[in-house]
Amino acid sequence: MTATVAETREVGSPPAAPRDDATVAFASARPPPPPSASPLSGPTRVASIDVVRGIVIFTMIVVNDIAGVSGVPAWFKHIQPPNADGMTFVDVVFPAFLFVVGMSIPFALGGRLARGEPWWRVLAHVLARTIGLLIIGVLMVNMDDAADDGSGFSPTLWQGLVYTAVIVTWLAPPVATRRGRVVTIVVRCVGAAALVWLASQYQGRNGAWLRTQWWGILGLIGWAYLVASLVYLAVRERSPHLVAALALLIGVCICDKEGGFAWLPLGRYVDVGGALGSLAATSVAGVLLATIIRDDAPSLGRRLVYAIGSGAALAAGAMLLDPLYGINKIAATPSWVLWSAAIMCWLWAAVAWVVDVHGWTRWSVPFRIGGEAPLMAYILHPLLYTVLILAGLNGTLLGWGDNGFGPGLTRAILIAMLVTVGAGLLGRAGLRLRL
Repeated sequence: MTATVAETREVGSPPAAPRDDATVAFASARPPPPPSASPLSGPTRVASIDVVRGIVIFTMIVVNDIAGVSGVPAWFKHIQPPNADGMTFVDVVFPAFLFVVGMSIPFALGGRLARGEPWWRVLAHVLARTIGLLIIGVLMVNMDDAADDGSGFSPTLWQGLVYTAVIVTWLAPPVATRRGRVVTIVVRCVGAAALVWLASQYQGRNGAWLRTQWWGILGLIGWAYLVASLVYLAVRERSPHLVAALALLIGVCICDKEGGFAWLPLGRYVDVGGALGSLAATSVAGVLLATIIRDDAPSLGRRLVYAIGSGAALAAGAMLLDPLYGINKIAATPSWVLWSAAIMCWLWAAVAWVVDVHGWTRWSVPFRIGGEAPLMAYILHPLLYTVLILAGLNGTLLGWGDNGFGPGLTRAILIAMLVTVGAGLLGRAGLRLRL
């Protein structure tokens, strides 16, 4: 398991409207606060969450984009060798995804429950989102193994059509009329039919068809989201129960590593200790932090202290469990999970102190815009390269970034800014994905 698209191949994405139609992986569901509202009050949209989400998606794209560049220093790569005991900041990118997935859950699902939606409908919503993420994840993870069947339907063209069909299938423009809703449904059905047809046309190496493999990044996010959502629906925002659930999921990971789940048939289809244990625990840690943010009882300063303290507690747990399996992303060890969650708690506290408390927001505008449409950004990034390759322009326009770490990093930053801000602006124009 690993993290991000070049990065994502290893482990393992508007303005978000008040309605819960933002991307599952990184959606929050609050309108902007009125001037008199507390910056971190529960019923308002929390600016720092959008900013943190944007930082995560921006970093993911930079790391993905620079993966093939020569001269990249060791600190800008995954820990080497892959089974080493340790981690670089790159090894935190994927769990950061999972953590912000968890942070979205109390806002999105809690908002639905607060509006009186029955739990079974919320559960159906969770299952539908999970299935969507699994489908996209499987399609994307098989792209590396696509083979040319000699018919002129190249793997690159197949990839581009899949990305386009994904956008069409889950595109949800705002519509106010019955005719507009019908048109939207028809368009999305066309996109879904295109995905089915493209799946039937897939040909992998040695004639293999689509396989789940490790489910892909979005698939792993889907499994973690499912488990974390079920935990939330069961215990809601009871912090002690969430802590117990986090400990239980870490226990699932340890039990799996000791062979305790070897008898489960489920293990043939999904990594029980990883996807359903460690990775889900990372999302539950995000749920736990979000309950602190949503709770109006503590003062603003106390909530930041709670977040910092939560990070310290998670770090202590990571050090306590380190002798068991070490810190390793590939193995999704408990210490890697807890250290990553601790870092995210501290990152949110730092961003909240700057953005929500002091109102220093100008620097964060690109990240906040990008954080509003992360799934669109995640899809647009590889789609951009696919289009350039099909047009024969990838070498001309992007080859300059392959001349070393400096040019490569510059290119990666520019591409990341273009994709994330562009996706956010598309969302603000009404072209958002609803998964």
